[in-house]
This record gives sequence, structure tokens and C-alpha cells, in this order.
Amino acid sequence: SHEALIIDQLPARIPPHSLDAEHAVLGCLLLEGAGALQNVGALVADDFYLGANREIFGTVVAMAAAGRAVDLLTLSEELRRRDQLEFVGGPSYLALLVERGSVAAYLSSYVAIVRQHAALRETIQTAARIIDLAYDAKDDAQLVIDQALRRFEALAARAAVAEAPFPALSAAELVGADLPQPAFHVEGWIPTKGITFVVGDSEAFKSFLAQYIGLCVAAGRPLFDRFPTTQAPTLMLSEENGIVEDRRRLRLMCAGMGFDPVAVPFWIAPETAFSFDDPPRYASLRSFVQARGIKLVLIDSFVRVHRREEKDAGQMNALYMDRMKPLIRDGVDLVLLHHKRKLPAGMHSQVPATSDSDDIRGSGDLRAAAHAVLFLKTLTKTTVVVRHNKARGFEKQDPFVFSLAGGNATGQIVLAHEGAPADAVDKTAGCRAAILEYAAEHPAGFFRQDVVAALKGRFSRRAVDPMLKALAKEGYPLKEDEVREGRRAKRFYVLVSADPDPAGPEGDDDVPF
Repeated sequence: SHEALIIDQLPARIPPHSLDAEHAVLGCLLLEGAGALQNVGALVADDFYLGANREIFGTVVAMAAAGRAVDLLTLSEELRRRDQLEFVGGPSYLALLVERGSVAAYLSSYVAIVRQHAALRETIQTAARIIDLAYDAKDDAQLVIDQALRRFEALAARAAVAEAPFPALSAAELVGADLPQPAFHVEGWIPTKGITFVVGDSEAFKSFLAQYIGLCVAAGRPLFDRFPTTQAPTLMLSEENGIVEDRRRLRLMCAGMGFDPVAVPFWIAPETAFSFDDPPRYASLRSFVQARGIKLVLIDSFVRVHRREEKDAGQMNALYMDRMKPLIRDGVDLVLLHHKRKLPAGMHSQVPATSDSDDIRGSGDLRAAAHAVLFLKTLTKTTVVVRHNKARGFEKQDPFVFSLAGGNATGQIVLAHEGAPADAVDKTAGCRAAILEYAAEHPAGFFRQDVVAALKGRFSRRAVDPMLKALAKEGYPLKEDEVREGRRAKRFYVLVSADPDPAGPEGDDDVPF
């Protein structure tokens, strides 16, 4: 009969399954870690068709239940310990899973595909058991029907549990919700659970500021002694300066802050060629930050750590969803150093000097993904204004100015808060810093007319002369002497003591001042 033909064919047919969906789910778990298990619903190991995949999923669940970190490296070691690594296909198969890992936003969709095929296989198995019961039951048809109903009801109940409710709130629920207050790494400026872009021109001290932020957060010290920080281990990926320059800056900055670098949980990864688009390096980063409890990762600079087209909104959104958001879900936030958007030819003269209208270089999706954008603009050779270009979910802060001074000549680098922009552009303060800089560059001393000539175009003689006199008072950094040449007397100055605004080092080409 036709029915008998179907029954005879059942054992020979390949059960429904989707290895692509299983790979996507397992790869996503390896990329996102144990935290992603909260998004797999009622999925269990037996829902996977391939035995290797069942073993991998079961091991991931067991590791998560034990509170252990889950990534490519830790899973490999656990499978090796269980003597199951070769059974699942070895390290090459796990690497394949990482490569085929799902975008986090699509994880629930791939889980649904795995569950649907598992439900079909369970239906086939249940139907096969019922067929066996029908052959063996002889005249007791009602017994077979009752058991068939119970089995299918159990299948329907499990399918209902596996379907997660859509997370919509009524207007009343949302208005009445008790939501947590915004949390920050740096109070008011760098939020947790998000991405902060630090944007500006070259020589706007972006790298210096990023390293300073990392040190302050790692030590729990207020930024510029004004903005409280939440203490946490930090990591800086430095792809711009080189290990020699990174070490020099770290030594001088720790000296300026009074820090012992051994006691501060701050790591720097210089010139690692890290890329979000390199699965093994991405997995290695996630393993590192989990092992050391890193909460803030600073990247110098954004353009160095991906291989995608910045102007393509789709590629930038995928980079955020597929690589950055998993880190944020793990409790690791990002500070990305980037450049501002270039203005079209002829537009520069139409934009005010204090405007941030040129914004972030690349697709608008970069700004959309950011929770905060800090815009840096140089005011003078040693001062930079910081403005909030974007603050999502919290209030924008008033702009402020910081200065950067010191270097090899002073044995330290100091970043200092200089007040509001209107105060920082005071010509007298700028003249003072310029004179001290010139004095540090001429330790043997200099004549008044020499410094006047050197600062011409920046400060007038009317500004330089009274400032020289003020700096040469007793107890101040300059000493004034009078040198006679015939009937003429020339004023001569020598730098004799340290000053709160030390000048830049001689020969530090990487430092603009």
C-alpha cells in the first residue's frame, strides 16, 4: 500500500537539519562567551544534529554553569581534558566555527532554525514509536491513540517554551519603570556599556589623553583631579606610536602623576596588528580581557583595527554588531581614537574656529553607534579644548581646556585642567607658557630681544616685556641680569627653577610643543 511504502522509507531518509545554523550558533557562543547563552532560550545539546556539535554545546553549558570563561582557547583545553577534542574535529573545526559565527543580533534567528529542525526530528521519532506501538498493540487501538496524543502534547509544550516573548512594554510600564542611573568610567564624560569616540585633528594630544584616561581609570584617580572615575583594569591597544615611544610616554606620565606603574592595573599592547576582522586575534583579545577583568579598552586608532570601508554604513553597522557589541555585553567598553571628517574644499573659512560641525570621519553609523563623542580641538601649541559632541542617555558636560607640558627635559609629562575655553585663550597665560618653553630650550640663558624675536607673530612686545618682569621676581623661575655692551645695557635671563608649567623637551619631535 501507499502507507506501507512511506513507513518503509522512513529509516533510509536523512533527518531534517541545518549544519550552517548549528555552526552559526556555536560560533557566536565562542565569540560572545558564556553570556550569550541567555539568548538561546530552551535550546539543549540534543537539539543539534551533529554529534560533535552536541558535545561542543554541552561543554559550553557546563563551563558556563561552573562560572568559567568561554572562548576558543578555554573550550579547546576543556575538550582536550575531557578527551573529546579529536572527536569534535580538533582545533581546526573550532576555528571554523569562529569564522562562521553568527552576528549577535541574528543569534535568536539561528537558534530558531536549529530548534525547528530538532522539532521535526522529534516528530519523526515520535511518529516512528507510535508506528511501532500500533504494530504491537494488536486490538488495543485506544491505548495507541492516547499515547500518541500525550507524546505530541509534550512536543507542543516544549515548542511553546522555546518561543521567547517579544520584549515590548506598554507606555504605562515604560513610564513607571525603575531604570538605573547612568554609570561612568569617567563621571559625565565616558559612560559604561558603550563606545566613546575621541575625535580630533593630528597633534590634538589624542594619544596622550587616551593613555592618561587609561591610567586614571586603572588607578581610580579623578581625571584632571576634577572628574571622578570608577576604578577598573584597563587596556590600551597602541597601533600608532611604537613600543619605544609608548614606554617613554608611560614612564614620563607615571612620573607626572606620581604613579608606580607596577601597582596600576593598566596594560598596553603596542603594535600588535590587531584587527576586529581577524577571528583568532579577536578571540585572543576577548580571552585576555576576561582573564584579567579588563573593563575599558582604549584603541589608538580606530582606522588601524579593521579592514572595512569606513564610509559604508552597512559595513560599519556589521562591525559594531558583530565585533564591538559582544565585548560590551561582556562588560568591556571601548574608547576609539579617530579623525574628524574632512570639509569640502573652500568650506574651512566658513566654519567657526570653535565649531564641531565637521564631526566624525566616515559613515554616520559610526556616530550612531557611539554613546559619547568627545571632540578635541587645539587652541595653542600646548592647550586643547574638549567638547561633548554627543552624549546618549546623559547630559552633555561643559567644555574645558587641558594643557600638556613636560617631557625628557623635566623627567615627567603633566596634563592639567585649565578651565573653560574663554579663560584658556587668555593671551597672557599663553605668553607665559611660551616664554618658559623658550627658556627650557636655552638653558644657558637668553637676551630679551631674542625671545621677543622668537615669539613675534604670536605675542607682541607689550605682552612679552611685562611677563618677563613677572617671571623674574624673587622665587619665580627666571633670574634677570643686566649685561652691558658699551653704553648699552641688555637684559639677560636664565631658567633657575621648576615651574608649574614646565616647558617641552628639546628634541622630542613627536611632541608638538
